[in-house]
Amino acid sequence: DGPCRSTLDVAIRHILAVAMPHFPELKDARFAEWWAHCRPHASGHQMHYDSDNEGIGGARHPICSCVTYLEGAEDLGGPTLVTTQRLG
Repeated sequence: DGPCRSTLDVAIRHILAVAMPHFPELKDARFAEWWAHCRPHASGHQMHYDSDNEGIGGARHPICSCVTYLEGAEDLGGPTLVTTQRLG
């Protein structure tokens, strides 16, 4: 809580407000993680689980995950792959 300190804070709070009706457990959330990258078009991205510390010491998944594209040209990047695959 508290005042927004950046445009990213505003975006995170907006995503939280949109997601909260679908994930009521978010009312207990204390943190939001974000990351971004910019890579050459053909470099790809390794597959990974959305998990605390990449699952080292056991999988601990977030309440909710969100992929947000802030801007981008039509000929850049590619789709985000989401699967129902589970550990174990």
